[in-house]
Amino acid sequence: MAEKYIAEGVIPQKYSNDALHIATATINDLDVIISWNLEHIVKLKTKIAVKGINRLMGYRTIEIATPEEVL
Repeated sequence: MAEKYIAEGVIPQKYSNDALHIATATINDLDVIISWNLEHIVKLKTKIAVKGINRLMGYRTIEIATPEEVL
């Protein structure tokens, strides 16, 4: 999944750990990722793209939020 997020341009290759973070949460069927990473993880473009890719690949969608949004 991390490779798919990178290949689709959601996360730059240089930040593959961010893609791995999202992929790990997705594959493990978590409900939400909570992160302060506003550059690559918690941004509207990423949220929309991850939901689309997850659906396409047969995984359910995952919410991505900052700690403030969850509180």
